[in-house]
Amino acid sequence: MKLHISRLLPVFLIVLYLTGCQTANTTLLIEDNEFKLNDLENKTVTIAPVQIVENNIPEQTKLAVMKIFDNSGTEKLDVDVQSLFAQNIMDGLDLFTVKILNKDFVIENNNGTQVLIPTIRVDDIFKARMNKNIEINSAVTEGTNFILVPLALKLDAESNVNAQFKNADLVDPGIKATISYVIYDVQKKNIALSGVLTGVSEKSGMIDRTLGRNEILLAANNAVNQFVEELRK
Repeated sequence: MKLHISRLLPVFLIVLYLTGCQTANTTLLIEDNEFKLNDLENKTVTIAPVQIVENNIPEQTKLAVMKIFDNSGTEKLDVDVQSLFAQNIMDGLDLFTVKILNKDFVIENNNGTQVLIPTIRVDDIFKARMNKNIEINSAVTEGTNFILVPLALKLDAESNVNAQFKNADLVDPGIKATISYVIYDVQKKNIALSGVLTGVSEKSGMIDRTLGRNEILLAANNAVNQFVEELRK
């Protein structure tokens, strides 16, 4: 019996390791080994607009949430999500001072997209190009210690309408928002931490629109709340 257990032990350790990898926290990853969350205390953090907005919502779902796409469509989502970060941080944290970066200051060009942090796509997630030193224009870094840069907002359809509201005639307009971000250390000129946040609209459809709720902003707000919760720990 002891021999049998000893043979199974390596297999158990491998399974445990793989399980740990699958459940690893991706909402907040320390990129600079010398950085601690306490380094943000009493500092000034500037929040940038979202650099890239990728809309993968199918046309059928867009029709179901047409009010969201009227007038401005998704064009304002870069600053809308920036505002969500600022509001949630100010309401839920007392760690650092928040500043808002005007969209006009986002000046570096990356494949036709205005960005502060050069960005690549890895396994369908937008991530920063981890250069040793990332230079950002002094007009952006002046008067701040860190810059919170939402690299990308990715929108997808999500099948999460409550069963009692589902029927053959109701198009399912659930929304999933994935936000990848970094926090840039102005003094060190490097990325202190990064993360990927995911949020979905709690439920969507006729009732939400009757109440004037915006499924996209609901999903994005739920994602941003994950960031605030991580900093509270």
